Parts: sequence; structure tokens; C-alpha cells
Amino acid sequence: RTSGEGNDRKTEKGDVLLTDTEVKDILFLNDKFEKFMLVLNVGGVVDLSPVCAVKNILLLSQLGAVTGDILADILLGKANPSGKLTMTWAKPDDYQKIGDFGDMNDTRYKEGVYVGYRYFDTANVEPLFPFGYGLSYTDFTTNIIKTHTEKSKIIVSVKIKNIGNFAGKEVVQLYVTPPKGKIDKPYQSLAAFVKTK
Repeated sequence: RTSGEGNDRKTEKGDVLLTDTEVKDILFLNDKFEKFMLVLNVGGVVDLSPVCAVKNILLLSQLGAVTGDILADILLGKANPSGKLTMTWAKPDDYQKIGDFGDMNDTRYKEGVYVGYRYFDTANVEPLFPFGYGLSYTDFTTNIIKTHTEKSKIIVSVKIKNIGNFAGKEVVQLYVTPPKGKIDKPYQSLAAFVKTK
């Protein structure tokens, strides 16, 4: 699956949609083996709704020459995946239909502020995998310790504790819901994020 400027993705089999053979092979392997991982080395969203029975999915997102090394380290437990999704993964029919992307020379962004997770959160549409989603080999607890303001900033102190059996990192995400006013605003927006050491 390739995409880029002047080479947009298409909602067809072999691109955004899985081919019949891909669906058949993935489901067969998932059913046949006790331990199965679907590894996606793609740069964009693929509709995974036909293979939602797969419990173990790893998104690598085209890491380049080190992809094999990173995958081996994750499979062998030497590295713990700790990234979060930078885009929402949903069924094609769940994406909003507003927009005018048909003319390569003139794009009209009619969707306004409702792009990506801002649309899904505001329209209350549950995607397959939301923006900011990601699992790890371990578990964490998150506790807000303190919030305060400094001039025009809001400071949030958070304690993250690894309560699992593996070393790992967690990404804390802070979303804000602005007060309603005359300007159209999404339900929430990512205001800050930080990864633990």
C-alpha cells in the first residue's frame, strides 16, 4: 500500500480494504495457531474490521532499515512496544463523508475542525482503534496528583506506576474540552502528551 502527494489511497481491495485472500489467510492463521501476531508495516490506515478476531496486532509503520531488528526484539520480549496511534483506525463507512478530495489540483476542506479523532469524538462514533490507542506487554496505573494554573498555563502532575511484569514506557495524553461559544469546536482536542522514561 503506497500513498503520498498526488497518490491518494482508495477505498478498494488491496489498498484501504484487505483483499479476499488476505482476509482468508489472516483468519486461517489466527484460528490455526495458538500464538499469532498480525504485523502491519504500513504507512496508513487499513480496514481491519474483517479480521477483528485477531487479538494480537502490531503496527510498525514503516520503520526503515531497522524494521526487522525492532520486530525481532518485540517478538523475543527484548523490547516492549509503547507507541500510541497517531491516527484513528475505523471502518471506511464510519468516516465522515464531508470533504472534496476528487480534484488533485483543488482541494476544499469542508470538514472544518472535524478531522480525525475530533470528528469521531464529536459525532460519538466508536472506531476500531481510536487515536492515542496502544497496548504494551505491561500494565500501568495513572493517578492525577495535582492540577494548578500558572498565568495562562494549566499544569497537571501525574504519577504513572508500572504494575506489570515487564519494563515499559507509557504515554500520558491530556485532552481538553473547550467551553461552547460562537466558534465551532470539537468535543475534545489533544493538548499535551509525554512519554515516561
